[in-house]
Amino acid sequence: MTTIGCNYMINFVFGNGFDIKTPKTLYLALFTNDPADDDPVEVSSAGTGYERQEIQFSTSQAGKTTNTNTITFPVAKKNWGVITSIGVYADLKQTEGAEAELIFYTGIPNKKSVDVNSVLSFAPGNINFKLI
Repeated sequence: MTTIGCNYMINFVFGNGFDIKTPKTLYLALFTNDPADDDPVEVSSAGTGYERQEIQFSTSQAGKTTNTNTITFPVAKKNWGVITSIGVYADLKQTEGAEAELIFYTGIPNKKSVDVNSVLSFAPGNINFKLI
């Protein structure tokens, strides 16, 4: 979880006079590194066909939530590299000059090379986040 994600959780649980709003839309992002709070290396959107995709989650049970929708990224117009991690952004898609908030991220167990003309997809239940 990022610092932003931790702040969301702490302010939500403890109040702290902070009016936290649930993001309207969450977006799944792909990374070619294991992102730290200030150092995510997201797949480039410049001419690659890459674009963050909307993700929806189940109601949490036992501190865990999972995606409920199929997430299919566009056809790669250029090589995206080896995807090692995924992340969830609040509200904003990746746009020129816009700051989006990375809330959660995690490594993926099976690294995936996304080459030109390939498509990366996640079935419902394939993406899980757990707070322990």
